[in-house]
Parts: sequence; structure tokens; C-alpha cells
Amino acid sequence: MKHQQPIHRRVSPAERMFTRSPFSVVAMFARVHGDISSDLFSSAVGNLQERHAQLRVRLEDDHEHVPWMTSTDVGELFVEVRARDTERDWVALYDEQCRIPFVFEKEPAVRFFLLRGEGVSDILIFCHHILCDGLSLAYLMRDLLTCLGEPSAQLASLPQAAPVSRETIPDDVSINFLVRWILNRTNKKWHKQPFYLDQEDYEVLHEAYWSQTAHKMLTIHLTEAETTALVERCRGEGVTVNSALGAAALYAQESVGGMLPVQPQLAVAASLRERMKEAPGESMGFFAGVVEVDRPVDVHRPFWEQVSVLHERLQSSYTNKNLFLDFLLWCHLDPAILESRICKTHGDLVAPDAPQFERLHSFAEAQDLVWKLLKRRGMERRENVVMGTALTNLGRLDIPQEYGPLRLERMWMNPGGAFPLAMVHMVVGAVTCAGKLSILLEYAEERCTTERMEQIKEEMRGFLLG
Repeated sequence: MKHQQPIHRRVSPAERMFTRSPFSVVAMFARVHGDISSDLFSSAVGNLQERHAQLRVRLEDDHEHVPWMTSTDVGELFVEVRARDTERDWVALYDEQCRIPFVFEKEPAVRFFLLRGEGVSDILIFCHHILCDGLSLAYLMRDLLTCLGEPSAQLASLPQAAPVSRETIPDDVSINFLVRWILNRTNKKWHKQPFYLDQEDYEVLHEAYWSQTAHKMLTIHLTEAETTALVERCRGEGVTVNSALGAAALYAQESVGGMLPVQPQLAVAASLRERMKEAPGESMGFFAGVVEVDRPVDVHRPFWEQVSVLHERLQSSYTNKNLFLDFLLWCHLDPAILESRICKTHGDLVAPDAPQFERLHSFAEAQDLVWKLLKRRGMERRENVVMGTALTNLGRLDIPQEYGPLRLERMWMNPGGAFPLAMVHMVVGAVTCAGKLSILLEYAEERCTTERMEQIKEEMRGFLLG
């Protein structure tokens, strides 16, 4: 590897929301026509490490339990090639990898897979949210395809971008003295009896989470003609595809029914890259915010009429305050409080013979400071639904379809999240490239059956194209 500037920085409070979370994983899938050899794939991934700083770091805790990103003594990137037998192999691969914990302290928390077939292959990039957001993996996939199609291509190195922090949040976002006082008081209470998680705790909680939770995925594929028709319809209605997707998800769930309790809230992700003081450009990192709209549509009125209503509400919600305020609050709160949430909601699932059982189980059972903070948001129990639909739409990606002898057919994106999936009715990830819109629906089987979700999928498609 070429000489690179050493990396050693604290993991930011915004990033620490995901520290050692067993379910916070972002995935990007691409279907590619053409021949890709194992050696070419490994070489291309190596070139990515030259370009993206996040692929050269591991996590390391200091003596105060603060995680740092460091480029010292980092293990090799995980790269694997398998045979592609069916069109759904990538779904099974994703499910398999979710159940394998990352070794944060030894290697980058990202894995690259090639499912190699005769003339058609699928590529999976599987990355922990602490290193990336959805747009990061879109850029990463484009760069990977570039290196596969043009092995001699020299991609310029990108700097490790400054994370979302007090220094990079826009000046028009602030909190008053009373809020700062409350947060400082909360920190003082926490410091009297803090609780920290390490790699061993993460692995135990990871096993406990995945032994009880079944993440499932379904996809909606629009053809190029269908995508064009949807875009033109949205343009004629004066709305965005994003608004149509959100409304379609809500209408479909109401149409199918059976998801109790009903949660009409819609959360929509938005990129923060162009709003930060130091724009990260195409660098990898976590640069995504969320706006939440309660009871966003009246599903008893005409669909496209309500798409317009939702569109107006979303557009007015995309303010710096709505997108950055939570991040600023977290900057003033001890990040270890955020990190402990997974143990509070899932520590009671740890097996009695597991390492650290007594400590993790006791913390999960205590109605302490963290429990009270979670209770205020209705998150103290994993059975609670805190969000109806979570939508991440990367929009129309400005990336090529042709890469030398290779041709990109389409891409899918699973946006992951900060909450256990069972707390959300449905996660929607959408991306448009090669002229085609691909929609991925993720759900927890204990929350909604696959049969019902198949109905929701067809209803969504009908609303978007009908």
C-alpha cells in the first residue's frame, strides 16, 4: 500500500450512537453483467483501500473507554468470492453475515463479497454504520466497479472527512442554557455509576440479539420504462419520488392492515453532506440525518393528493435545526449513555452461561438513568414500536452504467438503522441507477409476517405505478 497519512481520531458522539450495535449495518448490492475473476476482485478492493480512509482503520478504546479510529496495526480487509447459483443468493448471504460479529479492534468493520456467476455476478458490500452511511456505499460501489472495469485506473485518495460534531454543525443550530444544564446534570448522574461495553460484551449481545430476531428482506424492481413513468408522474404532480415512496409505504400498510399497534409516523433520511461546515464530499462516513413526520397523510383520501400533502410537509421539515439538533444534543451527552442502549433493551436475552452474564443482565434489569431516558421516548422495552416507516432514498445516482467490459444492471441498498428492527414496522431503502428504481423492504418477522409483507410490497408497487 502506498504511504498514507496516519489516522488517529476520537470516534464522534454521532458515530458512537452505533458503537458495537449488533444491528446497525449498511449494505449495498450490485448486479453486474460480464466476467469478474477472483484475482481481479481482490485487486480492485485493494485499490479502494488506497482511496477511502475508513477502509484503513480499526477501533481502539483508550483508558477512559473512549473509542478511537486508528490506522495502526490494522488487519486486512475481508474479501471473499463464492459461486452464484440463484438470483436470491445475495439475500441469504446478507442474512448469514448479519449473524457474524465484527472484530472492531483488529480490522475494518466492512466485508466485500463477489457472488460469481456465468456472465452475471452479484457484489455485496457489508459495512457497520459507524464507518458509513448509504451514500458512502454508493460511492464505494461505483469506485469498485471502476476498478473492476478499468484495472489500471488510478483513483485519487480522499481524506478522512471530519465527522458531524460541534465544530462541523451549522451555526444556526444551537441549544439553550437550560438544555445544556439538564444534559450536564445527566452526565454527572451517569458518571457516578457508568457502564461500558467492550468487544466481548458486544459479541455476547450480538449473539443474544440474533438468536431472537429475524430480519427479512423483499425487493421491488421497476423497469427502466416504469421508473421513467413514475418520475414523469411525480414531476407532473409537482412532487418528488421520495414523497411518493413515503406515501406508498403508508398507504400499503394501511391497505393490508394487521400491523398492530398502528404507527402512522414516517421518518425520512436526508444527507447532511452539503449542510456541514466542512463538506465531506464523497468520503466515507456517517453523514445522514432524519426528519420525522407524524400522521403525514390521510389514507382515506386520493393517493396522489396526499403525496402532495406529504411533499409539502417534508420540504418544510428539511431545516438545519430538524436535521442536526439531535446530533448537537448527543455532543453534550456522554456518548457511553447512547452506547449502553442495546444492553438495556436486550441484555436480558443473554444466556446464563454466557461470559459477562451477571453484569449485562443486571444492567438490563435496572430501572436507572438510561432506562428513564429510554422510557421518555417509549424505547425502554424492545416490544415497543417507536416508528412506523423509516425511508432512505438515495435518489438517482449519477454513476455510469458501463465499466469497461462490465455493465451495471441495478443496485439495492439496505440502510440499516439506529434502532432494533422490531421497533420499526418497516424499513425502506431505495436507489435509482442504470435508469431503474430498486426498492428494498426490511422487516422483523416477529412484527409482520412475510405473507403480509408480500401483500404490502404489491400494494406499494400498485400505488407507485397505478
